[in-house]
Amino acid sequence: MCLAHSRFTFFVPTPVPIVTDATDQNTYARTHGLNLVSSHDAAISALSNVGQDPDCPVIQSGSPITTNQKQPITITGSGFGSQQPYSGDSPYITILDYTATPYWVAGHTSDVEHSLGPNLVTLDVSQWTDSQIVIAGFDGSYGSNNWTLHNGDKVYIYVSNPQGACERPAFYTTTVTAPPIPSCPTGQTLNSNGVCTPIQCPSGQQLVNGVCTIIQCPTGQQLVNGVCTIIQCPTGEELNANGICTPIQSPQNGDKTQQ
Repeated sequence: MCLAHSRFTFFVPTPVPIVTDATDQNTYARTHGLNLVSSHDAAISALSNVGQDPDCPVIQSGSPITTNQKQPITITGSGFGSQQPYSGDSPYITILDYTATPYWVAGHTSDVEHSLGPNLVTLDVSQWTDSQIVIAGFDGSYGSNNWTLHNGDKVYIYVSNPQGACERPAFYTTTVTAPPIPSCPTGQTLNSNGVCTPIQCPSGQQLVNGVCTIIQCPTGQQLVNGVCTIIQCPTGEELNANGICTPIQSPQNGDKTQQ
């Protein structure tokens, strides 16, 4: 499979080899003329800067990529050149989800392999400087035709310099992970849509330090150490209809006990 940038075409073998050893990665990179940085368990570490050409971009690190459409993806390194923020495609960056079915490509102005125009899945690039690129998420047709990120997908990101003379991009690989479960502020809880909403306490309770706490017990019960318990009346008293202990009434004078 080939992918094109404005001044060069580079190839990703089919199938893409999954190389896990640094020596294998160096060999693969030199064979394909790439500045390679690889990722293990979404923690990207710089393993090789092939060629050491000062005009070529070098990726030193990349942030983890999750299954969210909107997420910050930060690529840090050197030699990236500069571009204004944009939403769409560019000749200088490509994101390839190769292990998806079908695989899909985002952010590039030309899909050479399928003789198509710009990628239908586009990128929202919020920053592009010589040392850092920040992608705010995916746009365009993301989500259609199974063009989505899935947990465990292998993703390749290629970057070239819009102003540079180097004829090879830098690239790194990473594995898509599930997004972290967000934590809600005190007094809120996560609903089924993943949104923090205020906690609604049942009747007789109120929110204390983010926890529903009993403040009022049903009739005939009293609050003891935060728990409603049945009221126990002293000897000679009984619980009336209002839940209050009152003296037991003696039989009226007119009442007589049958012998």
